[in-house]
Amino acid sequence: MFFIGELRNLRELRMDFRFKATLSLIRPLSRIMDSVQWDFSSVTALSFPITADIGFIVTAFPNLQAFSFEAPLNRRLSSIDGLSDLASILGPQLAYIQICKMRWDVIDFQEVQAIFPQISRLTMGGTMAFGGSPVRPRWDLQLATGHLTPMANLKVLALSDERGLASSPLDAILPVHYQASTMAKKLLPAVGFHDARSRRYDQAWRVWQNLPNLEVLYIMDRSFQGHCFAPVKDNQGQLIDVKFSDGVQKFPWPVV
Repeated sequence: MFFIGELRNLRELRMDFRFKATLSLIRPLSRIMDSVQWDFSSVTALSFPITADIGFIVTAFPNLQAFSFEAPLNRRLSSIDGLSDLASILGPQLAYIQICKMRWDVIDFQEVQAIFPQISRLTMGGTMAFGGSPVRPRWDLQLATGHLTPMANLKVLALSDERGLASSPLDAILPVHYQASTMAKKLLPAVGFHDARSRRYDQAWRVWQNLPNLEVLYIMDRSFQGHCFAPVKDNQGQLIDVKFSDGVQKFPWPVV
């Protein structure tokens, strides 16, 4: 850990402080990272497993443009100490936000819009559980993305369409800091016909009804594997269809 402070050209940093099932190194190392002798001003992309106060990130990483984190289960984003301060202080320069969470619900979508209204690239990974009964929730992305409509700058969106059943065991999701910049390598080919592809096409069309200025949409499972979509517009710029795309150059996480 201590040699990191000497890497003057470091651009992307992925961190995992889990030491044992009941222990974490976040608190002691956050104090070290916040000390004046450490310089992380070159880091513009940070992946961080949140379980504690993240207030130190604002001062430790002043030039951050991309932030990826795991949201705790059964906790609101607004309850994460330091997250709102990070969004308000670094907000004008933050372009990429990637959040992984088990059982997203409608309120979570509302909070993403409220906390990060200005970002242009957003990833919401994990599992969805909104609408319908608690035991068998729906995962209609049109219902949820309606709460993202005020995000006028949003151009690239990546969403999980994997349903999280309240009665199912809590299978671990792949840590977001492992997946941050690999999504483009895990796109399924846009060929053939199968249920998942057909369902995702319908969902993509519905998402664009809420977000007509969106340029790229990724719909994926919890392992970040999925399909990429782009809009089809007429000469007047009106949306007439969506299409599968394998060659999109706009990604939800910066390619460092």
